[in-house]
Amino acid sequence: KQQVDAFFCPSHITFDGYLSPSQNLKFSDVPTGVDGIRAIPTAGLLQILFFFALVELAWMPASDYS
Repeated sequence: KQQVDAFFCPSHITFDGYLSPSQNLKFSDVPTGVDGIRAIPTAGLLQILFFFALVELAWMPASDYS
């Protein structure tokens, strides 16, 4: 399992600071790989999904491409 996790997110990449200051969650507290998704606060996941929706529906809609 460690080999697969290392493939998706190399452990040598680190970010300073907080992922969520209101929940006192630092980037270094988030595990690497697929398990890191569960550590992201719900509001953060919603922001990511809303951004994807904005890109898909407004900025670069698939209907513009034939």
